[in-house]
Amino acid sequence: DILAEFTKVYFFGLNVSILEPIPIDGVKSRYNSSSKNKQLKTGSIESHIKKIKKSHQNLCCLMGISIIDLYPDESWNFVFGEASIQQSVGVFSFARYLPGFDAITGWGNIFGDQDLEDEDYDPMEGLNKLENLKKMINGEVTTDDKNWLNNVLNDKEQHIFIRRCVGVLLHEIGHLFGLEHCPYFECLMNGANHLVEGDAAPLWLCPICLHKLYFATRLMEKNQGKIKQRKGKGKNRNKGKGKGDKNKNDNDEEKKQENDADDKEIKVEFLDILTRYQRLSALYRKYGLIEEANWCQNRATFLFDSCTIKKKEDEDEMMNDDNKEVDTENNGNDVQMTEDK
Repeated sequence: DILAEFTKVYFFGLNVSILEPIPIDGVKSRYNSSSKNKQLKTGSIESHIKKIKKSHQNLCCLMGISIIDLYPDESWNFVFGEASIQQSVGVFSFARYLPGFDAITGWGNIFGDQDLEDEDYDPMEGLNKLENLKKMINGEVTTDDKNWLNNVLNDKEQHIFIRRCVGVLLHEIGHLFGLEHCPYFECLMNGANHLVEGDAAPLWLCPICLHKLYFATRLMEKNQGKIKQRKGKGKNRNKGKGKGDKNKNDNDEEKKQENDADDKEIKVEFLDILTRYQRLSALYRKYGLIEEANWCQNRATFLFDSCTIKKKEDEDEMMNDDNKEVDTENNGNDVQMTEDK
């Protein structure tokens, strides 16, 4: 739900749906020979995702997410994720974005960046945390367990994890909309070769990528209209048949519309940057991402002040124009009166 909230606001109000999870039993998996944690094969997941997207033509893109680690091939140790821009589908895992994940492989401590020599360090708490972490990334935590995050991460680590999840999801969906890595400014679409670089990247888009994204979403909206037109042409082929056939076709069409009711239309809001920043600021603050909230609020304040100044200048200019017209009219009357005399 958190990720859906961010995605909707970030992508100009596009409808976001959380579909039913893909059963793990139907996905090829293995246990990593080194870390011993469970991994799902990306190709197996993508085959399910492509079938789902094919049956939902209104979806502009479909992203699969997992808390279980991924691998693309037996020769690979792991992969963060994979995507097909042409088909607008992708899958990636949050597992390695968990603070403390390296403890599973023996490369880090239980508390992520926290120093093991910290006087508050509790070995038993660390062991319990490690056990809960293993259960999570091995798929042993059910979706009904609302406290699973609290069993693994403290408040500070939860904020880190949420920020990483939001950042990578928005970044990858940006790729599905056709955005490439940004070389111009500090931007969400900057490339990252490792977790440190990923953490350093901001959650906001630069002006260039922001406009690219807006036009990409508008293009998705137009393409959906073309799909509907093609569907309409297909329906007209039934014309000319008998009355009974027409009624039958009408009933079938009503059922078809009911079945398609769950497929939400692609609808993009007008490009209102001020409102977008205000909504993002509120959302970041809601989930403890204070730095990002303050940045968006500062941008919103700047835009509001700029709009206010521009509006005042326009009003002054209009008033000056009105005064000039009044003066011209008065001068004209003076001339007329003189001629009359």
